[in-house]
Amino acid sequence: MKKFIFIMMSAMLIASSAGCSSDDDDYSYVQEFSNNNDKENLIGTWHILHYFNGWGLKEDYEAGEVTVSFTRNGEMQVINKREDQLPFATGKSTYSFVDIEKSVFTGEPRTCISFGYFYTYSYTFDKGFLYLSQEAYDGDGYTFQKLK
Repeated sequence: MKKFIFIMMSAMLIASSAGCSSDDDDYSYVQEFSNNNDKENLIGTWHILHYFNGWGLKEDYEAGEVTVSFTRNGEMQVINKREDQLPFATGKSTYSFVDIEKSVFTGEPRTCISFGYFYTYSYTFDKGFLYLSQEAYDGDGYTFQKLK
């Protein structure tokens, strides 16, 4: 009986560790940001962790599945390895920081990140993460993690 219990415990240990993955081992993450220098904090490569559609749908993304690189000259490069190319298609685009007179969230003036004419997002940097919320009621949002 002891031999049977030992074999069963060994099989359970092997089965429970077989599902573990080291997918994140190829990625190094930034944990802190510089002193409130948002434009510098944005520069670099990020990967999408979560997408929220504003109506309750949340989609999670694997590390490296969709990456966005921001340069100092206002360009961004998206690399999307998903077949559906959601939420961003692979390619180059531009971004800029813009001041808006009244945020839908606070009612106060705010600096936002703009991705084209209709896509303006409030942003927050926190411990290696970037949170974007579209400046619109029921707008979409993203959580990014910065790669080194």
